[in-house]
Amino acid sequence: MASLVEIVKTTLKKIQGAPGKSLVATVNGIGGTAADMEVYSSPGVFGRPIAGTQNVELTVGGMKIIVASHNYSLQKDIDTGETVLYSMDSSGALCATVHCKVDGTIVVENQTESLRAIVSDLIDEIVAIQTIGSPANHTVSPASQTNLNAIKTRAESLLG
Repeated sequence: MASLVEIVKTTLKKIQGAPGKSLVATVNGIGGTAADMEVYSSPGVFGRPIAGTQNVELTVGGMKIIVASHNYSLQKDIDTGETVLYSMDSSGALCATVHCKVDGTIVVENQTESLRAIVSDLIDEIVAIQTIGSPANHTVSPASQTNLNAIKTRAESLLG
């Protein structure tokens, strides 16, 4: 049988005879009953949910575990087939996202910057670079500028 529980806090510790540390959530269940449960996640993904996150709790072999979570404060519109990885601070503010879009682009950003903008600015700066000193001022060769702009175009087509 499954039930919904709400996370109060999370810690990394050894629980219930596990072979090592795991993510453990202290949760409030039906009727406000508090309990510690191990949080299970998909391979290759490790996240520490913030307080207030809703979770599905199952009992497996007498041990209560959390197998899925949902955060209602996350307001990110995505299309069918898309995936968003995200991080939040303890207050629930969205801090960073990696948005894998159906058109094949990947948008990596935090509250103030995007990876695409940084790569674009870097290449613009390299193209515009000038050196000083003997015998005279120098600039990046037209062939190098062409190659750098081609790299910029490739990066922009990957990074939405």
